[in-house]
Amino acid sequence: MQTVIRIWFLLALILAGIFPSAINAASPDAVVEAAKKEGTLVFYTSMTVGQAQEMLNAFKAKYPFLEPKMYRAVGERL
Repeated sequence: MQTVIRIWFLLALILAGIFPSAINAASPDAVVEAAKKEGTLVFYTSMTVGQAQEMLNAFKAKYPFLEPKMYRAVGERL
């Protein structure tokens, strides 16, 4: 009996941890609409310029209404 109670308690804790984050998450459409209002995206990276530029070009193709800007850190850490 104690094992069953522990299993149910553990399951309740797991579900309580999962659902609040899912409820508060914004929908992808809402994020895109908010991004349209801002108009820019700053991409912080330590990738090479060529790699980062490829990503930004793909992003710009998918979201042409946003102007992506790149900030490249000179070291491994941002």
